[in-house]
Amino acid sequence: MGDKELAVKLEDELKYEKAETVDPKFIKNFLENNPFKQQEVPEEEVQPRLKFPYRCSITVEKDNKGALAFDTVIDDGALLIEHVAFFADGSLVDGTSSEAEWKRRSIYNGPTYDTLDDDIQRLFDAYLQERGITASVALFIPSYAEYKEQQEYIKWIERLRNFLDG
Repeated sequence: MGDKELAVKLEDELKYEKAETVDPKFIKNFLENNPFKQQEVPEEEVQPRLKFPYRCSITVEKDNKGALAFDTVIDDGALLIEHVAFFADGSLVDGTSSEAEWKRRSIYNGPTYDTLDDDIQRLFDAYLQERGITASVALFIPSYAEYKEQQEYIKWIERLRNFLDG
């Protein structure tokens, strides 16, 4: 009796969540009107609902010149840089192998952002803005994170319901 009752309740929750699903057109519109690409990373477990501040990594790559990796925080529509690292080998920024992780750890990642000279900070801010990392990005990311969390929640409900139905 418990399995069936829980499965029925999960089905009700699934119907509710699907009805409440935000139309993902905002994602398509944002990506079509900005020079960014979306990179999906598979999540095996549902992450807890994200709240401000959001942590975000931004990578600027140049062919055969390496990459800058910006660790940022988005809070109330503002994007704040916490750290800037340079990688001569741009593949190390997102590399998931243990070798890439080891190499990444052995590279000096620079000082914390707030210890940099004020003019350098201002120029890094301008550098990102010139590349389209503006307030619109800081507003898009929380909406996108909420959308993704809802999609993961729906998948989680479906997996539970399928388990209980079997």
